[in-house]
Amino acid sequence: RKPSARTKKCETCKKSHDGTYGSGRFCSVRCANTFSSTAKSRKATDERATRKNTTKRRAAASRKESGYDDEEASEKERAATRRLRGNRRDQRATCELCGKSHRGEYGSGRFCSNSCANTFASR
Repeated sequence: RKPSARTKKCETCKKSHDGTYGSGRFCSVRCANTFSSTAKSRKATDERATRKNTTKRRAAASRKESGYDDEEASEKERAATRRLRGNRRDQRATCELCGKSHRGEYGSGRFCSNSCANTFASR
């Protein structure tokens, strides 16, 4: 291709060039590929966001039509979580190393303290 009399500006790096590469929009293969991959990535991100928002809107509309109460459901979930946590705290456990009774709140609940867990692990 013949170089143009005017210098052109690359759409990616904004440097001036003679326009001999490809159609003249970019100064090199690197700039053309960077532009292309950036555009594709941006498009994919936009599509994912649109899909996610559409799904959320549809779910909300469906809940509203069926009479589902978000506030009431959230309270029920919080109450169930409190019950589960409370049950675990009420149970007593025995340390596998020293045999001491404890609440089972440390780590997985097998040991009463960090020192017992480390001693057990180093055996």
